[in-house]
Formats: sequence, C-alpha cells, structure tokens
Amino acid sequence: MPTGIDGYADIVDFKLPILKSKPIVGNSTRSHPSFEIDSALAQVDEYEEWCSQEINQQWLFNTKNIRVKYPRKYLIIGHSKNFSPEDRQILRKRRDASIITYDELIAMARFQLYRLK
Repeated sequence: MPTGIDGYADIVDFKLPILKSKPIVGNSTRSHPSFEIDSALAQVDEYEEWCSQEINQQWLFNTKNIRVKYPRKYLIIGHSKNFSPEDRQILRKRRDASIITYDELIAMARFQLYRLK
C-alpha cells in the first residue's frame, strides 16, 4: 500500500503481466470486462471494502502505521498493447480503478530514477 504525499495509502494489486484474453469482451453494444479483468478488479474492490471499515483502519494504523481513508485503486496487469484507450475508460467508468500495465510501471520507475540523477 503506497503512501501519498498526504500520508494516506492507496490500494495497488499486482497480477500477471500476460493476459489470457482481451480485457474487454462482448460486442459493441454489450461490452464488459473479461473474467480475468473482472476477477482482478473484484479483488481490489474487496480490499477497498475491507479498508473502509473503521476497525480495520485502526488496525492498519496501530500495527503497520498505515493510514487509509478513501483509497484510490490501482491494478497492475498486462502490457500496453493489451489495452486500448477506450478499454481503459470503460474500466475506469465501470469499476473506478486505474489500470497500469507493466510497461507503464517500468517507464514511470525509469522516469523517477532519471529525475533523481
């Protein structure tokens, strides 16, 4: 659970970098997340639900010194070629989670490392 500048943590879940199917399936009028993506997002939603309970927030702070309140949700999965911009928007709108691919995660890490030099 990475902590932001405000001192509160967000939820990040890592899945495998290789997708077994397209992230969005169905036809143009009835598209929906694939089972693989939907399952991963359901797990992130479950973490958010757990973090929304006051007793769990207190436990995280008392045992791990992690503050959590209204966390943003991130799912790290697949590669950039797997997701079109439209796919990402559909997932963000329906599930309120940001999808970050391993390619993008590596690019962000490199940017931060080069920025420090």
